[in-house]
Amino acid sequence: MGVVAGARHVYRRCKDWLTRYLANDDPYAAIANTAAFIVWSNQPTYPLYVAFLVGRDAWPSLLTWLSTPFFVAVPLLARRSPLAGRSLLVIAGLANSLLSLKAFGPESGIAWFFVPCLVIAVLFFRLREWPTIIVLATFTGLCALTAGHLGAPLHEFTPAEYTSLTHLNLYSVAALTPYLVIAAIRVRLSSARHAERA
Repeated sequence: MGVVAGARHVYRRCKDWLTRYLANDDPYAAIANTAAFIVWSNQPTYPLYVAFLVGRDAWPSLLTWLSTPFFVAVPLLARRSPLAGRSLLVIAGLANSLLSLKAFGPESGIAWFFVPCLVIAVLFFRLREWPTIIVLATFTGLCALTAGHLGAPLHEFTPAEYTSLTHLNLYSVAALTPYLVIAAIRVRLSSARHAERA
């Protein structure tokens, strides 16, 4: 019973710490922090999924860990500047996508991750922040155009393995993108209601 109680105490403390870490008075920064958490909390297990699909040849997936510190830093930066924190989320996502493209090649379906990057660049910013939206959306488009021009991947997979990797990445994009859209819509509606009351 003591072990169970201790585990619950540790769990509550970790949960409270994470809640405080992700919190931000700017609602757009708050959802960006949560999105960053979703990415960084899944990155450690991504190589395991890839290894399940392709075996020992999964080693290029370890390179995705290079972007983890930048996703972790999003809430920290957002405390100083919510705009900068949200911008870092887009840049980290683009960098991770480009790194993964070089690791696996465009046949792996990694380029689909530019879609959630674009969603964040457009919907996680207020209309008055349009210069930032234009810059980030344009940068996202330019990164997407490089998808087939990064040279040979670090490892060539078989057609069957590429099909499995594409399914994995499409599933991830299909799960993440609707969440981002819904979160952004909720914040916009909430902000509109507050503006009407004011």
